[in-house]
Amino acid sequence: MLYKTVTKANFRKLVEGFMQDNEVFGPIRRELDPQGNKIYRFLKLNDFEELQMDDTRIYASPKNFFLPFKETLATYNFVDTEWEQEIHYPVHPRVIIGMRACDINALRKLDEVMLKSGYPNPYYKARCRNTVIIGLDHEPLEDCFCRSVGADVVFKGFDLFLTDIGDKYFVAIGSDTGYRMIDTFGGEETTEADQDAYKTVKKQIESKFKTYDVAAPYELTAFEGVSAVEAPRGILYHYYQVGDDGIIERADCVIPTGQNHANIQYDLEALVAQMSDAGEPEEETSRKAQMLIRAQDPCISCSVH
Repeated sequence: MLYKTVTKANFRKLVEGFMQDNEVFGPIRRELDPQGNKIYRFLKLNDFEELQMDDTRIYASPKNFFLPFKETLATYNFVDTEWEQEIHYPVHPRVIIGMRACDINALRKLDEVMLKSGYPNPYYKARCRNTVIIGLDHEPLEDCFCRSVGADVVFKGFDLFLTDIGDKYFVAIGSDTGYRMIDTFGGEETTEADQDAYKTVKKQIESKFKTYDVAAPYELTAFEGVSAVEAPRGILYHYYQVGDDGIIERADCVIPTGQNHANIQYDLEALVAQMSDAGEPEEETSRKAQMLIRAQDPCISCSVH
């Protein structure tokens, strides 16, 4: 790991330089909660003065930049019986400033699933490749449990990670991109005084982290419960009956695909009748029937429950 320092004046130049050609996001105070505490959100910066590097509680996870609630994966153009698909990968470069160690560690967990599994997600990958991450050390809030889950310290997953040591930042450099950034905007070699200041600040931050027992105490008792969850295919209903020994004695799941089967059947019957009346060939009827089934996105293996 390489370390340098950058003055806050030069850091401002770095951010303003990025804002000329890129989207830059950072913590911005927008409102107050009922107790009068400041609420911060990661929002697009229009001016450096909007950036709140002393933010406390952020009410929106930066993970939403990588896994948005809603996105266009592809568009389709239909002409007569033919169609074309256009896939859109997010490629616009952006910078996210002020991510905490726990935020970055959370992204690394996502990477294990979205990038390193057997089926990497190309949309997530495109966002990661086009995002510069500048992390920021912070003192934990009273209810922070980062240390309890090993997320209070980060060594990977960022381009730059800043620790405020007064009139400058002590900078951990985590990538080639980060090195070029800090070198371009006046990064300096650390002095002994810088290192002493860094150790003092880190010691103060670390002393305020608490460790909680994340395993809540419980007693085994017999019970039954039911829940409904909205899944992509529809509503998923679960019912469980548990004995005194904590073992599930009975379970019943009503799967969305099972609920959709009847409608799929009705739609197929109507489609086949329509294609037959129009004199369409059997191959075309089969192709349209497959399209209809896939539109319902059935999960046959799930529905056997």
